Amino acid sequence: MLSAMSAWQHNNDVEITPRLVIVVAIVAVLAIVVGLAAGTFIGRSAAPDLTTLAAQSRLNARELVRTLAPIRAEYATGVTGGKVTDAAAYAAASARLTTVANHLKQADISLSALAPGAYGRAIVNVGALAAALARPAPVAEFERLLAAAMAELAVLAGD
Repeated sequence: MLSAMSAWQHNNDVEITPRLVIVVAIVAVLAIVVGLAAGTFIGRSAAPDLTTLAAQSRLNARELVRTLAPIRAEYATGVTGGKVTDAAAYAAASARLTTVANHLKQADISLSALAPGAYGRAIVNVGALAAALARPAPVAEFERLLAAAMAELAVLAGD
């Protein structure tokens, strides 16, 4: 005859003792520790090292130098005697400088870590260059400010 008790009410179940609770707790803690250690190891082994990060930052700085270099010709074509004479060339120089200034500010953590002084001077020099472009300044003044900005970017690029 079938018993009226369900399988859950069976009296032959494993008894929960304090020793069993301790063993289960220890196994759970060990599993968490092993999981965290494995995750940390895998995460650190996949992260780039400082040498790689510095090389990437220098590459970004070189790209800023390459992007800014044509501005000399664009500005000289667009401005004569402190007056805009070619609106398209002047606009191209303005857009180029805006791009460089934005990328320089976005890369502040990586570039300032390479050379904090050079990064600060590059920010100041690019700002002065932007102010000269906005007025517009005579070409000789613009080229002097450009040379100062390029020199600081070259330091960041490791050149």
